[in-house]
Amino acid sequence: MLDNVFHRHLEIARILLSGKTISVAQMSAFFSVGRRSIERDIEIIGEYFPVISIRGCNGGYRLVDGPGLHQDSLSCEQLKCLHEIEKMCDGWHREVVLSIIHEFGPYIDRN
Repeated sequence: MLDNVFHRHLEIARILLSGKTISVAQMSAFFSVGRRSIERDIEIIGEYFPVISIRGCNGGYRLVDGPGLHQDSLSCEQLKCLHEIEKMCDGWHREVVLSIIHEFGPYIDRN
């Protein structure tokens, strides 16, 4: 039982770290547990990650904007190379390179 709870916590954290918003109903159905179990899971995960609740028809739980799972995983050389490539690109290619830098580069508060 404890092993299932632990793995459920890891999977919920992984979903949240991927940037998705997920509802209690979706998690309850996916993990075959009740709403209260999911709410307790979110409370526990919220002690380690900045989880917020979004109300409404498209609501659910997600992480506040900030560092992601792979944040700060680029070496200095990789980051420098990507910035040089970004300067040579335009349009869609530039947006893709910037998204890679944003996801894997150092965290910069964009507020």
